[in-house]
Amino acid sequence: MSPIHFSLPTQVFLETDAVAHHAALFARGKKAMIVTGRTSAKRNGAQDDVVAALAQHQIPYVLYDAVPSNPDIETCYEGARIAKEAGADFVIAIGGGSPMDAGKAIALLAASPLSRDQLFTGPYTAALPLIHIPTTSGTGSEVTPYAILSDDEAQTKRSIATPLLFPQVALLDPKYQAQLPHRTTVNTALDALTLATYLDFLEHHAPGVTAPILAAAGQHDLAAFHAMIDALLEEKESFTPEEIDRYVPYAFASKNSHGAIIDTTQEDLRALYQDSLLA
Repeated sequence: MSPIHFSLPTQVFLETDAVAHHAALFARGKKAMIVTGRTSAKRNGAQDDVVAALAQHQIPYVLYDAVPSNPDIETCYEGARIAKEAGADFVIAIGGGSPMDAGKAIALLAASPLSRDQLFTGPYTAALPLIHIPTTSGTGSEVTPYAILSDDEAQTKRSIATPLLFPQVALLDPKYQAQLPHRTTVNTALDALTLATYLDFLEHHAPGVTAPILAAAGQHDLAAFHAMIDALLEEKESFTPEEIDRYVPYAFASKNSHGAIIDTTQEDLRALYQDSLLA
């Protein structure tokens, strides 16, 4: 494939063997922390590629491979503690959204003395430099200033938002997705497309907004888009109206539901979930 390079301000390199071709970009500190999940970065070869790139520049590293799906606050504080004790001065996050978001929070906490009460509000003053290597499609965390963490006490997900969390570099290599299970490939691709029902909502409230989205997906109308999503999803997980009623207040309270093109109400969210999740 032809290499692609653009800045967001994150420098993005999309090509086969991106890590090896741009190994010089890893020479940005004296010691790295590599943040991953438990197995995927090892299995798909991304971790080995990063270790080889660091070795070219004789940069030591500490590995933090304890990030679970939907990382919680405690995981990130523990990673920051290890980074500070090891003397890491930049962070390399490898994986899907969970390791990348955790890597951002770790980079922030390793450079800023934030209490739990300040974690989602700031003030944010510094973060370690970040290199992101996504191994799934869809989350987009490698080019955003956000980190999404599970707040178990509040029983919801919450966002850290600061320009300090923009990675300096994102290295995208399609080969890391070659071994993904079919279901994971579908789920992470759908993460990029979001829910088809939301496009219906947009079209109702802001006619014309959906046209470029549909064009980018190669679909001529919403009906075709729905058919594509349904074919990819196959059998959907079942939800009850009671489960949706319990979840809606938590979703509405999160910062993620505000600041979109259309300012949604709690009832809007309820209707979206009902249309999407109820048979």
